[in-house]
Amino acid sequence: CILKPQEKTETKNYFFLHEAPLEELMTISLGVVTIKSTAGLQALLLGVPVKIMGRCFYDIEGLTNQKELRDYWRNLDKPIGRKLSSFFNYITENSQLSVNFDGRFPSDQTFTITNIQDR
Repeated sequence: CILKPQEKTETKNYFFLHEAPLEELMTISLGVVTIKSTAGLQALLLGVPVKIMGRCFYDIEGLTNQKELRDYWRNLDKPIGRKLSSFFNYITENSQLSVNFDGRFPSDQTFTITNIQDR
């Protein structure tokens, strides 16, 4: 996530964050740049503009920004609502499990997925 700082200075106009509460930070972020992380999917769900720098299955025109990185920051295009809704409906019905590993995941709460084809 890159957040707009409270006071803009000549030398620092962004913050890089690691291991932070993503959803909370994304809701106040101007945009998200990722190589191919599922954090980009989470940002899309929150309506935050996303720029993919690698090769990724959800790097689709109308979902993510297709411009060069320098142009992304000049024009932060939000994902198109209908396209976003159709995309997430498709992947949740056909390929994704609804799980979240954002934060602590204690070993005493682990589980085994069985009969996945019956889903």
